[in-house]
Amino acid sequence: MAPVTAGWAQQTQAVPSQFVTLDRDRLFQSTLYGRRVIEQLAGERLRLAEETQELERALEAEELALTEARKTLPPEEFRAKADAFDEKVVALRAEAQAAEGRFVTLLETERLRFFERVAPVLAQLIHDLGAVAIIDRSAILLTTQNIDVTDLAIARVDAVLNDGAEGREPSTAPDEGTGAETGTESGSDEAPTDGPTGAPATDPTQDN
Repeated sequence: MAPVTAGWAQQTQAVPSQFVTLDRDRLFQSTLYGRRVIEQLAGERLRLAEETQELERALEAEELALTEARKTLPPEEFRAKADAFDEKVVALRAEAQAAEGRFVTLLETERLRFFERVAPVLAQLIHDLGAVAIIDRSAILLTTQNIDVTDLAIARVDAVLNDGAEGREPSTAPDEGTGAETGTESGSDEAPTDGPTGAPATDPTQDN
């Protein structure tokens, strides 16, 4: 782990500011944890999309059969079958929209949980840098210094939480004394509930 620790130390020294910036989207999308969540949801979304396509093909076949049956069915019977078919189509579209809404909600829920779990890591990062706050990079218009710590944050989150899966052993944390200790016990992937100053483990990049 020596090269990783050295890299952290070099980046820490390169941020001589009390305020540092973080790209929240890139942190979520680039960490092992965030990529696992995104890939799992994408896989489930693809599975449901394939099921929906199968249902649509079945409905297309039913529509063709209904069109042919119209030539021989009494008008009242055809109308009843056509109405039932229309109800199936409407229900399928409604379910597809509802499923998409559930995915959006689930992604946002998992994203919030991600930032709750990485909050202690980011709080320790602030402490190690000698900074007082992490600011969302999107809120910065111009700066004369390189104060972005997203790469460093990604490395630390990966080291402490791995991919964030329940029961997954975390990677080896940096050696004690390097300024990168997060306060987690060896063999546990649970992030500490408090930051280095005892503050609640909330997202340090959120505005109060």
